[in-house]
Amino acid sequence: MTSKRRRILLLDDDRDLLQLLVAYLKGPLVDLVVCSEIEAAECLLDREHFDVLVTDLELSALGGLEGIRLVRHVTCNFPNTDVVVFSGYINDEVRELGRALGVLELLDKPHGLFRLRKILGGENWPDKGRSDDESGSVRQVETLESVLSSRCITAVLQPIVALAPVRPGEWLHGVEGLSRGPEGSPLRNPDVFLDLASRKERLFETELQCFEAVLVERRSLPGSHGLFLNTRPRSMSMPDFSAQLCELVHRYGYKPCDVVLELTEQQSVLNSEAFEATLGALRTRGFRLALD
Repeated sequence: MTSKRRRILLLDDDRDLLQLLVAYLKGPLVDLVVCSEIEAAECLLDREHFDVLVTDLELSALGGLEGIRLVRHVTCNFPNTDVVVFSGYINDEVRELGRALGVLELLDKPHGLFRLRKILGGENWPDKGRSDDESGSVRQVETLESVLSSRCITAVLQPIVALAPVRPGEWLHGVEGLSRGPEGSPLRNPDVFLDLASRKERLFETELQCFEAVLVERRSLPGSHGLFLNTRPRSMSMPDFSAQLCELVHRYGYKPCDVVLELTEQQSVLNSEAFEATLGALRTRGFRLALD
């Protein structure tokens, strides 16, 4: 009988425990994604299918248990994803809540570790005697703080072509800067790490690093073609958005009139008054605006 490949998302803020879980669960036909931030788990679950979520619950500073919202989100919206709670805060009340939410199993730390693999795979858990074609994988999701502090955001440039050039041969209208997260990481996709930044209320500073990565990459390209930068409207609610962007553009030898800001449609505007003020400030400084 052929074993089914399993995709498992592991969430815990205890890195030592995460490594123990990885060592215990990794194997052929098992793809593990490991993260330590609830917001990162939410971003991935909204974009990828996982067979199982193994998550911690912990006491929050305001009372209650952090992680219950994630459990509720998964059991309500992703019925094909089993949820296993692995926590040091399991009591009768939590067990009752877990059953009400449809949690597959609630396991106590650390003793529940010995039951975890049996619950997930039973007797059919993949053995080590598999071919390379059936090998498993482990992917680590960096914290947003580690991404920003290491300044590992990079960028690529995409040409924007003029279908009707003003002069023969002048087909390149401009270039669009596309940011990229850490190489080989689930955060490589800019939609994922920008969504993570938004959920953690750090979108503005993350986008500034994206802009800088694009400006660095643009210096390697000759010519004075326009530069298109993608931005999410919510980061434009920051009062000093236009001033910081202007300073950044000048630092790399460009003028605001060289830059077109493309507003993405992935978010609604929460503060329309602040957003309109930023739009006015950007136009006054010479930036151009477009809808992506």
